[in-house]
Amino acid sequence: MFKNIVISILAISAFPACAVDVFAIDIPGLHNKDMSGEYDVIIKKVPDAQLKELPAIRAENTFNQSSNGCLSPANKNANFYPDWDVAGIIVSKPMSIAKVYIFTPHGSDSITDLAQLVGKKVGARAGFPYGKKVDDSGVKLILTKSMEQNIKKLQSGRLDAIIDYTPDMYTAFDEMGIQPLSFDKDNPVEVHNDSVICKKTPETEAFIRNLNAVIN
Repeated sequence: MFKNIVISILAISAFPACAVDVFAIDIPGLHNKDMSGEYDVIIKKVPDAQLKELPAIRAENTFNQSSNGCLSPANKNANFYPDWDVAGIIVSKPMSIAKVYIFTPHGSDSITDLAQLVGKKVGARAGFPYGKKVDDSGVKLILTKSMEQNIKKLQSGRLDAIIDYTPDMYTAFDEMGIQPLSFDKDNPVEVHNDSVICKKTPETEAFIRNLNAVIN
């Protein structure tokens, strides 16, 4: 499922140590609470990277308040993060690519036009950026804590659609033991580079160099 991620065989032990806090957004399959997610595995290959798995809103707030911290996954794309002080932030190479889609019930026609969702009941996860197109679309998002909550609400008719990311949703489908909901795989609403961003300091610059050497 995460075949786009390739780990370099470079000897990580040769890297200089750089103690840096990485506030990782709890995303099943990518950043897991037991630190076994695909992105956890990548970041842990950098010596002294201190991973701290947190809910999305708390992770971003903690990063904003830090002077020497990092956030994963994130990037400097103003379509997603218009409020970043980009001059004070550095970014890694992408660990993978995430895509925002509109999901509808099994067997229904897929939707790619956000205008079709205006006035509808549309679920999304709290704390996640979905991009300027979604923000400016006029769609009113009903926010919940998890993908599973939204999927169950869609299945019961309490939602008309869901806006969320792959590969995250693939993990939710697998864990719930259901077939993927309807969506147009060839037409994402937005595309998000899943990188690590850091407040720019000598320590985080060393961390990003080492992380980039791991990501190929």
